[in-house]
Amino acid sequence: MERREYLKRFFKIIILCGKLELLLRGHHESKTNNNQGNYCERLNCLKEYDSFLMAYKPPGNAHYCSPPSQNQMLSAAGNIILKYIASEIREAGYFAVMADDTRDVSSYEQFSIYVRYVDKTKTPKESFISFEKVVDLDAESLTKTLISSLNNNSLNAICVAQAYDGASVMKRHF
Repeated sequence: MERREYLKRFFKIIILCGKLELLLRGHHESKTNNNQGNYCERLNCLKEYDSFLMAYKPPGNAHYCSPPSQNQMLSAAGNIILKYIASEIREAGYFAVMADDTRDVSSYEQFSIYVRYVDKTKTPKESFISFEKVVDLDAESLTKTLISSLNNNSLNAICVAQAYDGASVMKRHF
């Protein structure tokens, strides 16, 4: 129970950084650096005022500040958000998909996938689903990537519209 209480603070910080559209990590996160990134700096600030964090002594290997730990927590939070989006889309029954291919700074092509739908309160929503690495930029490869991403995220409702900004090869029947 204590470990769960401990982890709740970490997820709250991740959610806060996400709401504020802040990067989690800085350039150098060592204990001697003045700026350890948004995630670690907020955690350090919270430790000064949160009585639970002041009293709790985590095991030596469970500080959750390393980049791999942050990535695991981001992945877990992302999976929960995607499940929520998928449930809203299933409830709506219909959605539109939007996709675009772009070259990443590391020189590989990626496919960004978004969905638009109307939730139960009749509010239009647009949600990012994923970045998918692509090797071939032909219509068939992009279509397989798109369908795979939609299936992996359990988006099994009726797709009523498609938009491909810049993905000109998608004009074929795929």
